[in-house]
Amino acid sequence: MISHRSSRIICSEGCASARPTPAESDQRHIIGLYYLAFFATNSLVGWIGGFYETMPTTTFWLLHAAFALGSGLCFVLFKFIAGHHLEAEPA
Repeated sequence: MISHRSSRIICSEGCASARPTPAESDQRHIIGLYYLAFFATNSLVGWIGGFYETMPTTTFWLLHAAFALGSGLCFVLFKFIAGHHLEAEPA
C-alpha cells in the first residue's frame, strides 16, 4: 500500500515531468488531467484488487496483464494523436 507521502512524491514527479514542454496556458489543464488520471487509476486498481480473492489466480493475473497492455496502448495512441501539440516551440 502506498502511503500518503509517497503518493505526493509520485504526483509531484509526474507533474514535474509535464511542466517544461507545454505552453504556460496549457500547464494547468495537463496537471489537472494528470491528477484526474492518477485518481481514476488508483480507484480502478482498488476495485480490481477486490477480485483477487474471488477469481481464479490465472484469470486475475491475465486481467491484470490486459489492463497493463491497454494502458500502454493508450500512451502510444496519445503520443501519436496529441504529441505534436505538446512539443516545445523552437526558440
